[in-house]
Amino acid sequence: MLKQNVWGLQYVDELIQVGVALNPGGANCTQVCGRYFWACQDANYNILGLVSASGLLTERYEYTPYGLG
Repeated sequence: MLKQNVWGLQYVDELIQVGVALNPGGANCTQVCGRYFWACQDANYNILGLVSASGLLTERYEYTPYGLG
């Protein structure tokens, strides 16, 4: 497994947590995910960023208005 997503129950696209494998395909099959990130969302459940376990913003997303490229 490379990545694991945890989805919420309030909305169909409510992403709660992402787990990423540190050594995919490695010898240690007991450790599935080594790094976890929590999703920050706005009121419309758009993902604004991912926060690491230490509280650092690791990814940030911006969206254009609908119809613009």
